[in-house]
Amino acid sequence: MILQQLRQVLEGQGWVAQSVLTRQFQLSDDALDSMFSIWMRRGMVVKNTAAGCSGGCGCGDTSSVQYRWVESGQIGLQQ
Repeated sequence: MILQQLRQVLEGQGWVAQSVLTRQFQLSDDALDSMFSIWMRRGMVVKNTAAGCSGGCGCGDTSSVQYRWVESGQIGLQQ
């Protein structure tokens, strides 16, 4: 049930931040990653990890993780 809801969110929004999904579905980062792991191995979900702020500004911005659903017929490559 929750997997289908996650799929609908990804299909409807393109790239979705991990923090948005964990907050919306009340999941931990690890739980979300585990749920997507099968889809990622099958090339249906792509995970993108971007580095956070590297400057000395003290903003505390850490790396951000995003997920995207890959349409059938496309190749799911990690970025």
